[in-house]
Amino acid sequence: MHRTLGLFSASLIAALFLGACASKQSVDSSDSGTPDKTLSGEQVVLKVLKEGLVGGDLDVIKQYVAEDYKQHNPMAADGRQGLLDFIESLPKDARLKYRNVRIFTDGEFIVTHNEYDWGQKQVVIDLFRVKDNMLVEHWDAIQIPPAESVNKNTMLDGATKVTDKDKTAANKKLVRAFVDDVLVGGDLSKISTYIDGENFTQHNPTIANGATAWSNAMLHSRNFGKEYKYDVRRVIGEGNFVLVQSKAVKSGEELAMYNLFRVENDKIVEHWDVMQTIPDNPANDNGMVD
Repeated sequence: MHRTLGLFSASLIAALFLGACASKQSVDSSDSGTPDKTLSGEQVVLKVLKEGLVGGDLDVIKQYVAEDYKQHNPMAADGRQGLLDFIESLPKDARLKYRNVRIFTDGEFIVTHNEYDWGQKQVVIDLFRVKDNMLVEHWDAIQIPPAESVNKNTMLDGATKVTDKDKTAANKKLVRAFVDDVLVGGDLSKISTYIDGENFTQHNPTIANGATAWSNAMLHSRNFGKEYKYDVRRVIGEGNFVLVQSKAVKSGEELAMYNLFRVENDKIVEHWDVMQTIPDNPANDNGMVD
């Protein structure tokens, strides 16, 4: 149903993103001015990613990342300091490419669906918690997209515009019910209740489009003892987009799982996902989805 990253690949990639790699001499992490209160939370997140992480502007990190920044990326320690040291430790000729595809907000939570490229493309879902225009907490999952997809869609293409904001609560409820009944509960007879039949667009590269294909994929996994066991941690949504963050277990392997859904006319019409193996010895004790 999904394609996982090997531990080595996941660890290597995670170290390239919001990492807290140790450097010989730490960068001064003192504040660099107060956050610009005229910016929206989404603008703050994109500023940190584009100008801070990718652009290497340490003052942006000092200004918009909290000193006690809580990190859930397993290769990174807590705090602003780790992010500063990581950026400073990068080769001076390093050129990290970044493209944001989707972004939406639910209270203090901001979701970004991104493509990073540093010699190899990675699809990343980042989840940030923003308070008083400062990034205070971060979760993510990183996956290498395959060269080919059985559904001919990429892991990032599709609709991007947030619509139907008045239906946020209803859409979150619908997606949570689908996850509880079908993904967690395993009741495949209910899949047509939630998904828009053969009009459904799938971006998981191992599954064809349509509700039937997803149902068949889950049944196949179950028959071979390779189904996913989901423990839902958060449901984040705005308008037509709903993100479900879970810890999943497959064949004894623990995974950080992010399922992103688009809802239209009370049906799930599109799905993306990103997953990453949870390593045994993380650099922090926060858990990838805790």
